[in-house]
Amino acid sequence: MGIERKLVDVEAAKNGFTRAQRKWVKEAYETILGSVFCVFPVWNGEEYVYCGDENVEIHHVQPRGWCIRVLKVDPNIPENAAPLCPEHHRIGQRDRPLTREEQEVIHLDSAYANRNYRKNRKPTSYDRMKDQRYRLCSDNIPYWYELWDIYLAELAEDVISEFKQSFPDHTWPGRRR
Repeated sequence: MGIERKLVDVEAAKNGFTRAQRKWVKEAYETILGSVFCVFPVWNGEEYVYCGDENVEIHHVQPRGWCIRVLKVDPNIPENAAPLCPEHHRIGQRDRPLTREEQEVIHLDSAYANRNYRKNRKPTSYDRMKDQRYRLCSDNIPYWYELWDIYLAELAEDVISEFKQSFPDHTWPGRRR
């Protein structure tokens, strides 16, 4: 995978992709694939096809917390980015039970936290999710569903590589200090 740079600024890495970086990733995918859409693989009865939803978030293929706590690398690089719709990224399918067998979502824990969030409860479901992710990272146990990691990583590598080769002057935006 393309995640190989060492962390320089842990606090900056915790903040995720900047607005300019998300825009750059969307431009790369639009240029190479023709538009920006959810690239999550969905079975249509005969083959896997892209989800295609145009409402996308930029997903870290290797999650930020894992990159920071376990791999000790900067997660905010273009080769670690893929556009996913909120449903496949972190919300899940609303009409399905919150089980791994029923859901096609990367972060099932986030879907669970979202469904069970109550503002008046302390700690919230998001606090518990964050604590659980931290514990799992401490034990080197992935906290997301890894099934699609290789596919998403290879797609990101291909798209970003082709974009960089085609537009060498369109450099990855750094962080402003």
